[in-house]
Amino acid sequence: MSEELQKNPSSQEEEIDLLELALKVWGERKFILKACGYAVLIGLVIVFSIPREYTAEAMIAPELSDNKGTCLLYTSPSPRDRQKSRMPSSA
Repeated sequence: MSEELQKNPSSQEEEIDLLELALKVWGERKFILKACGYAVLIGLVIVFSIPREYTAEAMIAPELSDNKGTCLLYTSPSPRDRQKSRMPSSA
């Protein structure tokens, strides 16, 4: 069985050498930093070239003339409000 695994390299597990990978990334650090720098510059050019546009909307309710202290947020009574409370009164 072990001879079959050695003959067929696709069935064997491949190991990733993290040190080798880190050395390759470190070797290409100048390219990576240049690419990131160019991306930042392009992003800044785009951000500062787009005109600023602000939009605000407001809906104002008219003030009631009778000033009875009514709330503008009215909710209809619930059927539960008509039932007697099941909680014993503390008084």
